[in-house]
Amino acid sequence: SRLIKMIKVLLLVVLLAGVEARRLTNTLASCGNDFGTMAVAHEYPPVPVTWVHNRIVGCFFNEYWAKFEASSVETYFGVGVPDIDRFSSHRYGIAIYTESDMMNAVFQKESPQLADLANCDFLDNAVNRASTQVRNNRCMFLDTTANVWSFMVLDANVVLPSTGQYFVKVYPLQPQTGKIWFSIGDYGQTDNGQSAPDGISSGHCTCAQDTEHFYETQVVMPHDTENEHVPAIVNCNMRPADYFFDHCFTPYQPQAAHGGGHDAHGQAHNNKFIAQQMDHGGHSPSGGGGSTDGGAHGRRTAASGSVSGSQAAGGDVRWILPGPRPIDAALFGTPQAPQRFTGHDIPLNDRGTTPGGTQYTQTLSPNAMGNNYATVSGSFQATGTDNTPRDSDMTNDQLSLHAMFTSPDGVNTYEVMVDQPLAFGSHHTFLGGVGVDVLMHGMTGIGTAMQPTSWAYLTFWGKGSVKVNGQLIEDDRMVHGMLTQRVRDIDGDYHLGFESEIPHFRGEHFHLLVTNNKVMADGSLMTSPAPSAYTLPNGATQPFMHIMYENVEWHANHHNAKCAANGVTVNFVNNVGNKNTKM
Repeated sequence: SRLIKMIKVLLLVVLLAGVEARRLTNTLASCGNDFGTMAVAHEYPPVPVTWVHNRIVGCFFNEYWAKFEASSVETYFGVGVPDIDRFSSHRYGIAIYTESDMMNAVFQKESPQLADLANCDFLDNAVNRASTQVRNNRCMFLDTTANVWSFMVLDANVVLPSTGQYFVKVYPLQPQTGKIWFSIGDYGQTDNGQSAPDGISSGHCTCAQDTEHFYETQVVMPHDTENEHVPAIVNCNMRPADYFFDHCFTPYQPQAAHGGGHDAHGQAHNNKFIAQQMDHGGHSPSGGGGSTDGGAHGRRTAASGSVSGSQAAGGDVRWILPGPRPIDAALFGTPQAPQRFTGHDIPLNDRGTTPGGTQYTQTLSPNAMGNNYATVSGSFQATGTDNTPRDSDMTNDQLSLHAMFTSPDGVNTYEVMVDQPLAFGSHHTFLGGVGVDVLMHGMTGIGTAMQPTSWAYLTFWGKGSVKVNGQLIEDDRMVHGMLTQRVRDIDGDYHLGFESEIPHFRGEHFHLLVTNNKVMADGSLMTSPAPSAYTLPNGATQPFMHIMYENVEWHANHHNAKCAANGVTVNFVNNVGNKNTKM
């Protein structure tokens, strides 16, 4: 028995040695678009010191991205899941990329099957093999500092091609919300005693403020059952519209992705972020209240609020002409493994291929997402308020748009006005008519995937009127507008970017699409060419009007129901100069 006790003591020492080598980047977990894309990757201090970061995984922000400098080609990566029953079946993968090639991973690995997680044979790392044990038919890791257990789900000793800078993403193998910790370091998980430097970014997920909250050994907000289980298990295929923001966190800051921009005179402009503590009256700081609109329960936990944008006459305005859309393999796959060929994306019979038939090239028919354009004149003012987060005939979303522009030949002047949001989508959700701070297009299933995945500070669908040369032509046209991060190469040929290019385009712009759909009395849509009155070189009348405004000034006032319960509102102000440069 004495020998057994000595062995237990020795095992505890080994456990302590392994765990203490891992340095927590910060106590506040990340979630939402905190480090949710390559553009806002979490920048780590140099390896070999081994770091660990806590992450809450949402539906639309289901990836965690990190950027690191490898001082040795031998680098360790690990992923664990808190020992909480509802997460016990969760599995994850990692993919590592060089900065010069974000399309092809230099290394990729995924969690073993659940049956293989019942023992620790899958572990690569010697430190982790010494710091884990099988408990209840699972390979478990003990964080002795907080005295909490977690499921080990991925462990990899990786030999990188060379030293230098890399990106790594962690992604779930199941479409549902969850929690993970991610660890990176050298094979020995070196500990030099240093804590995280001041420069390392922190997450903004105020629903999991420390390790106890993250592991749920202490409830976060005792009066808010939704927050007691952050996040509850959500099948993302079942309720995609409910979890855009997923949790209470600071809204996306474009400065982090774009690094600011420059106006026409070369002067840098800054994106200003202001978090204000405000008295909402009647709402407990502990989270016992609801929201200022009378209750957060049953609402999407998104950052509702208002966004306004405008561009005065004399700025950069472009009319998108019909043209083929080059096909991005990251979204549409290959002829051997096609993706996104249903709904309103690109049908298989509209996809050109290379001579060998191994890759797609571009669409065979022209559309509104091509790269041809003409410079025109125009201005706009738009304000959208997102009060209803999902499609509903009781939508309280509000919308106001007034846009002016000319035709490419200068013959026609157009005026488009919209004040009626469309509460229901046809092929996808319309978010109640107006959305604020949502991920659009591309991989999201909201809007066509011919547009790349991009952040929309404001998006709307509405029923509007169209005047041509002062004459009212119709008052039942479907109009779609978006204020997004820039998705076109303004410093080059103005092509619509692929997924891998978008993080390198700085600034924001406003899209106005006068669609080829009319809104019927029952709210349904009928295909009908837009009244462009503009004749194309082939003699046909252009069936849509897609206008891009490139010198937008905008500001936002966000309201998050969960954050409001803590007395926090967020104002976001962005002053955009003229032509912005690429990174």
